[in-house]
Amino acid sequence: MTATKVKKSAPVCKGYIISSYRVIKSQLDFVNSFLGDVNEDTRTLFCHILVSVIINIKKIEWIPVSSTLIKKKIQKASWKALQELGLIEVTDYSHENGLSREFKVTDIILDRFLELSNLSPEEIINNTKYNLFTGRKSDSKLTNQKYDENRNEEPILITSAIDLIKKGFFNMKAIEVHLADLKAEENKAAEEYGQYSKEHKKAKARFINDDHCFKAILNQSPVRISEDIWCYSPAYRVQMSGRVSHILGGLQSASRRMKGAAYMGIQDLRNYDLKASQVSGLIQQFKLAKLDASWLENYRDSPSAKKDYAAQVGVSIDCWKKCLCALMFGAYVSQLLTIALKVS
Repeated sequence: MTATKVKKSAPVCKGYIISSYRVIKSQLDFVNSFLGDVNEDTRTLFCHILVSVIINIKKIEWIPVSSTLIKKKIQKASWKALQELGLIEVTDYSHENGLSREFKVTDIILDRFLELSNLSPEEIINNTKYNLFTGRKSDSKLTNQKYDENRNEEPILITSAIDLIKKGFFNMKAIEVHLADLKAEENKAAEEYGQYSKEHKKAKARFINDDHCFKAILNQSPVRISEDIWCYSPAYRVQMSGRVSHILGGLQSASRRMKGAAYMGIQDLRNYDLKASQVSGLIQQFKLAKLDASWLENYRDSPSAKKDYAAQVGVSIDCWKKCLCALMFGAYVSQLLTIALKVS
């Protein structure tokens, strides 16, 4: 039996560093007050960690940033300088387990940064915005991103669908009431269980997530069309999996409670979300090609399928869904993984 020699390829860095996030002047001044002496790459690293914490606060507490990504994108960045300034906390890494260092902004810095944006919706809308990463003014509304990071145009089928979504509507007053309720729940959790307890962190994450999603809408300069109902222009981007997502979350990433509040009192509301749309679409294509799709139908119709498969692989349900969607949209399994699967 002849052994198959597998050529080792260099590690491919697929991560990315955020480069834009709109804030008001008081938030920019706050960050500038303690980043004045660090270089541009170190500033970018800090802002990336800060923004990533806010965007992902309901999913993860620590933000992984590999040394490979830092060397490729922000070569002069020094996480040690940020740690010495007391701005971030850092974990160790593990070559054996394939784990990179993880980072998070210290609680006192994060809390103060978010407190500075506790303004009325009208104040948020009317305040001049700045790009946190560069300090330059950034008042223009976000538009649909039709090109990937390599400046390749996304498929016309997807971009044309994005262009059909011209306006979004929401109930401003109901969202304000919802956010006030979440803040009250956060304060109650802090009183009952202690600040930064597990219960308080969960309640705090719920508020920060929905508040961030709300500000993503307010930064699109919405216009009032009735006493409580406002209208705005949503902006979308295409994910690596082929799915389309609202830039910075918006109502797409908001909690169900916030979505219920946002659409309260809006006439002729229709929900066009299709259950298991990607899997159902693939089943349809299999049947058109006269291929057996029963195994995929069983997967779609089983309530616990995603949970069971994710547990078998050893990943989160969200990660499993992303991997599955990627394969359905044309991704391929690497040669090394294929060989490993055959051996096992």
